[in-house]
Amino acid sequence: LNLCDPSRYQAMIDPELCTSCGTCLGRCYFGAIEEVKAEPEVTVMQVNGDKCMGCGLCYSACPSEAIRLVEIREEAFIPE
Repeated sequence: LNLCDPSRYQAMIDPELCTSCGTCLGRCYFGAIEEVKAEPEVTVMQVNGDKCMGCGLCYSACPSEAIRLVEIREEAFIPE
């Protein structure tokens, strides 16, 4: 029994806009956002698609508007 099913969307983070502030880390209840070393002294945020539920909490909190929600499932995914 799933108490929470994913939406049709998934968060995507633009590494060029991301300032690695960490706001999204605190907002994600599902642990879907991870800090990743892009270069020895550069950390970027990355979405783990297997964990992302597409709720949009990270999107609404991002101060640099680096996160967008991308439709990854068709409309028929939502049950009637």
